[in-house]
Amino acid sequence: VEPLLLHSWPALLLFSSQMQLPRVIHPPLLLAICLTIAGVFLYYVELKDSSRSKITQVLATNARRSRGGSGLMHSSMYNRRGSDSKNFAFGKQVHEHARMMFQRPPNSGGRGRFTTRSSLGRDRSSLQNIFTGIGINGKWSKISESYILRPEGTPKSFIFFLGGAFVGAAPQQWYRYILESLSAQGHVVVATPYQLDFDYLSTCRSIIAENNLVYSSLSQEYGVQPVIGMGHSCGSLLNVLLSTNLTEQESFERKANILVSFNNKPVKDAIPAFEQLVTPLALQLTGRSSSSQGPVLRSAIEEVQFFLRNAESLGKTGLLPPIYSNEILPFLQQGLSPLDQLPGLFEKIADGVSEFTPTTPEIQQGAKAGYGVLSTLLVKFEDDSIDETEIISSIFSEGEEKVPYVQKVLTGTHVTPCAQDVLFENPLDLLVPSRVAQFKDEFRENLLVEANGLSSEILNFINDELNEATAIKEEDDSDSIEKK
Repeated sequence: VEPLLLHSWPALLLFSSQMQLPRVIHPPLLLAICLTIAGVFLYYVELKDSSRSKITQVLATNARRSRGGSGLMHSSMYNRRGSDSKNFAFGKQVHEHARMMFQRPPNSGGRGRFTTRSSLGRDRSSLQNIFTGIGINGKWSKISESYILRPEGTPKSFIFFLGGAFVGAAPQQWYRYILESLSAQGHVVVATPYQLDFDYLSTCRSIIAENNLVYSSLSQEYGVQPVIGMGHSCGSLLNVLLSTNLTEQESFERKANILVSFNNKPVKDAIPAFEQLVTPLALQLTGRSSSSQGPVLRSAIEEVQFFLRNAESLGKTGLLPPIYSNEILPFLQQGLSPLDQLPGLFEKIADGVSEFTPTTPEIQQGAKAGYGVLSTLLVKFEDDSIDETEIISSIFSEGEEKVPYVQKVLTGTHVTPCAQDVLFENPLDLLVPSRVAQFKDEFRENLLVEANGLSSEILNFINDELNEATAIKEEDDSDSIEKK
């Protein structure tokens, strides 16, 4: 708590002056600090109410291990007499215990020393330093512009994912939970950001170039692995286009596609009151209207970018703990990145663009004539009014060569793939009493039940495809041996 208090107040003053925030912002931050202190105090109380002898033994053992056998406390602590000396000694033990847990030793990768089970009964092995990071942004790395999740060991496949319109610019944030659940089962996940455009083919060209580069890098790292294409909403549509003759061919072959909540509506159907409301609004916001006061939208986006630049400068002052630059600032930058698409889209609408290219009929005809993926999973949710999975499934069935596919209808809505694990495990869980932690785990499970159902269906489909491929390969090898 002491580093937090020392960092907070000078940083708060500098932050307020640079961002020109009203002073009303201060009380919530003060409340947050008070709650942090209260949480630590409650944790100390729970420790004190537990068996003192057992805790003292555990703390002393861990201290000797971490310090090469040295004692946990100075011997003079035990020279005091009476109950006050016992309370004093126990308080020093708890203080040292907390310091050890949040200390960042050399070569620890930002993790703490404490490697046993806490008095709350929850495993706290490899506890992270809360001032360095608590896992807000996950464990993503980057290759070029794509975000990568790597599993432990050799991967089963490469999953190339495209998100929906607008949020597809930051898929690692908006689809973090569902993608992490896939990576945890042994798959490399590639989340490719893209900027929405009325020209789908232009978007596809940039995605193909990015996918080819990432695939080449991953193949050098892991060897050749099966590739699964996956998309949600507009991302499903783009995966269909990438698998037809309407676009250039990728440098790799797709083993299968997973299309979640496929959508290919024309602009006027996808955006309600497009001509009556959106077009006049675009003229006003882009400064094309005679009554407008200049490009208001682009100016607003520039203000957001100016805010982010100031926030980045604040992180370089050294007044804030590392978690600000490591996690909070990247979270803000990535979360606000979808806004960068708006000025360009509204300017095109103001210039008279009113339809996507290729058009809906052209995409449907291209899918009938040349969809080149041998297996596809189609996922539809029960409560999804803009889903068009039935249309794409009928196209696959009516083509010159029928496309094998599996269709699933799951409980959920159009935004179920974007479900967020807001109660993810982090070092601050150490401050939560056991009864509250149990309630949190149950609430978290209920909150993510639909997303877990989607993840389960996707993993079952991928495993079936990979097992079938393995069986075919073994049969071919057996036939080859017999011929020899």
